[in-house]
This record gives sequence, C-alpha cells and structure tokens, in this order.
Amino acid sequence: MPKKIFIFDLDETLFCASAILSRLNTVEKAPSSYDPYHGLFSGCYTLKKEKMTAIMQVILTNGDEIGFITAGSISKESIKCFCLSEYGIGLTDDFKRYNKALDKMPALKELAESYKVPYSYVVFVDNSLDHIKPAHDAGFNVVYADNN
Repeated sequence: MPKKIFIFDLDETLFCASAILSRLNTVEKAPSSYDPYHGLFSGCYTLKKEKMTAIMQVILTNGDEIGFITAGSISKESIKCFCLSEYGIGLTDDFKRYNKALDKMPALKELAESYKVPYSYVVFVDNSLDHIKPAHDAGFNVVYADNN
C-alpha cells in the first residue's frame, strides 16, 4: 500500500505572524521559540502545538510523508528549523515544499503525480475553505483547520 502524503498549509494553519493574530478565533496559540519570518512581522505564534506535535509524530511513525504548502515565500530551511524547534521533528532534506502557491490545486496535483499516487492518498490540511473545497471536489482528502 502506498504511503499517504500529508501536506500542511503554513500561515494561519500551523503558525501565525503576531501582526495578524486578530484574524484567528480562540484557537490555542503560544509564542514560537523559532520565528520562520525572522522578525519581519514582530514575531510568530505556533497554533495547537501539542496536538500538532502528536499528529506529526504519528504520521512519521506510520511511515507516511509530511510536506508544506504556502502562499508565502518561507524557505525550506526555515520550515525545517520551525518543525525541529516547535515539534521536535527533524525533517530530511527531501520533504516537499511549495511556496508562492496562491492557488493550491496545481501544487496538490503535482504532489500526487510526483509520488505516483491517486489524489485520495494526499491529505491536505488548510485553514481556508476556499482552498479545501476545490481539493475535496477533485478527490483529495482534506482536513479543515478551523482557526479563523
């Protein structure tokens, strides 16, 4: 059975810049010990840290893959540092990262194609229903992170 690929949106799904915390609902948030924005937005908060740590550890323990997608331009190295600092997870250099992806669908399709798996083997986690709905309609598994 092929492995599943979990692809997480970053901004307002896993973390949030201090400058835009007001966009979030009452989701659990804590100051991040590593700021992937490097101070650009006056700091960063990690969302649902304990829950996400447990989820990511289970994904990796099961032999599945973790990747990231964002409309922003956060570097691969910054994502690796964030995951190590906040979740205690050391990512290998070959994890998938898509940035500047305002439309998430092309990246999701490319991801499934690169692993040669049906869309249903890709689990997309995002805080925006505008991204979740088309992915679901196309056959991807989706998880709505209700953070807004």
